Amino acid sequence: FFRRAKKALKQKRSCHKGWNVVMYSLLVVDDEKYAVWGVSRGIDWKELEIDRVFEAFNTDEAIEIIAKNEIHVVISDIEMPRRSGLELLKWIRQNSPETMVIFLTAHAEFNYAREALELGSFNYALKPVDHQELRNMVAVALETVKQKREHSRTEQLYTQYLEAWRNHIPVAVEN
Repeated sequence: FFRRAKKALKQKRSCHKGWNVVMYSLLVVDDEKYAVWGVSRGIDWKELEIDRVFEAFNTDEAIEIIAKNEIHVVISDIEMPRRSGLELLKWIRQNSPETMVIFLTAHAEFNYAREALELGSFNYALKPVDHQELRNMVAVALETVKQKREHSRTEQLYTQYLEAWRNHIPVAVEN
């Protein structure tokens, strides 16, 4: 299963662009279908420039979706049958490190929160979460995605200019 997912990741993934507006994607993961539906359908994600909302009911489905699509933010439960949300986060950090992960859980145990943060989760909230609070968390996560993208673009541009400058040094020295 993991080999199939890694193979799919190697294929080029790109986000939707329309009218100079970059649209984002969101994945909601929980083994409780009503929890998934409540998050994915209970908030107007288009207000945050999210045009694709995916739903997964276990970690394997989530991995498959992430492997085939560029996912910017994942909202996931921690405790699920077979594989936990923490295992999903480990996979994401290795295979899609730019994806922001927000955990929603019914477990108030500090150990879950500590491990989630140690593994690089973006945020952590207890269920039931207020929709406005969750929307705000996702907005902040998307702002982080935007900043990382801008930094990456600036870094690429700098590298291009540096390379062009290096290629022209011999010409400048010879004159």
